[in-house]
Amino acid sequence: MSDDRSFHVIEAVDAFKQRIIAETLMPGANVSAIARREGIAPPQLFTWRRKAIENGKVTPGDSPSPALRRGGNDKLIDDRDPD
Repeated sequence: MSDDRSFHVIEAVDAFKQRIIAETLMPGANVSAIARREGIAPPQLFTWRRKAIENGKVTPGDSPSPALRRGGNDKLIDDRDPD
């Protein structure tokens, strides 16, 4: 795998984590349900969330980007995404 591909994979994983963590910060969010819906183990999502809070990347009570909203099946939609 080339370095360029590795960078894009890492970037995609980071974007996924950021989106999921942001969703857990929304009022009334159920972290376990979000994790199961996304196909990851709930403890993994709790760990990502805890580390993001510990590293100062987010703080409990942060509101996610105003471009994020809930759509069908309670999935988070990013209005900035052209797709």
